[in-house]
Amino acid sequence: MRASLSIALAAAVLACAGGCGTAEKAVNVLTGLYVHGHEVESFHPCGDTVSYWVVPPAHRRDWLHARRDSLVQSPYEPLFVAVTGSVSPKKTEGFAASYSGYFMVDSIIDVRVAEASDCRIGEFRR
Repeated sequence: MRASLSIALAAAVLACAGGCGTAEKAVNVLTGLYVHGHEVESFHPCGDTVSYWVVPPAHRRDWLHARRDSLVQSPYEPLFVAVTGSVSPKKTEGFAASYSGYFMVDSIIDVRVAEASDCRIGEFRR
């Protein structure tokens, strides 16, 4: 019995040698412009032409808004961000209806003032 258990345990360890239980989901960091103002909260990813209504994580929403207020003087002034997240399949409605969808932010990696060389800045500064 002990030999059978040892063999089964050894087989399980060998089967998991390639990463059993430690597989990590690939995380893509996206960069782009974040815009917040009255009835606007949008993400405009670099390398794309679409714009999404952004849904920050609830526990970081107030921090994100305070960070925006500390970096720019006026509403609708774009910030450059690096985030992780995904596009939601849910149909947009209300203020979000004019966007390509909802972008659900999982984590916020960086938020800074947008610079003239940042992607898509021309859409906001003409």
